[in-house]
Amino acid sequence: MGCSSLTEVNLPDGVVSIGARAFDDCTSLTEINLPDSVEILGNSVFAGCVSLKEVKLPDEIGFIDFCVFNGYDSLTKVELPDSVEKIGSDAFNGCISLKEINLPDSIIVIWDNTFKGCSSLTKVNLPDSLERIRENAFLDCKQLREIDVQDCGSLQEIGLKAFKGCDNLESISVPQGCIVEDQGENSPRIEYY
Repeated sequence: MGCSSLTEVNLPDGVVSIGARAFDDCTSLTEINLPDSVEILGNSVFAGCVSLKEVKLPDEIGFIDFCVFNGYDSLTKVELPDSVEKIGSDAFNGCISLKEINLPDSIIVIWDNTFKGCSSLTKVNLPDSLERIRENAFLDCKQLREIDVQDCGSLQEIGLKAFKGCDNLESISVPQGCIVEDQGENSPRIEYY
């Protein structure tokens, strides 16, 4: 935690869990190699690692805790394997260089503030299994132009201000019966299909 001169980490096979704040504020960290044995990333594990540009998550990881990638200025790409079942709130909050993300079919909820402030995010592919988009999930994703919910027939709820401040997103089509809470000013038009 706070190792400002640490630039690279290679974890050995057999590591199953990386605890909370393990690499928090390692500001010079540019590369981390996670073994396939890792299943859990604790909260804020990479928060403040502002030099890390790309992370390839292990194939067996099932849970990404809250604030894991919070505040990554340089992160442009994350590959989420199909094994990911839950992404905690604020997981990618403030990742201002993240441009695109594909969510695996196992995700059923996008939690509060998950992509809040990802101001370079232009495209999000949502899984068919998605049931809920919680409040502020995409708040202030100013470059977001495309979010595909057409195949999300299971979508039941879009939380308060989930898409507020998405200046380039004109509209979102959601299934009939989907509960959409107030999105506030500067929000896309909601259309039902």
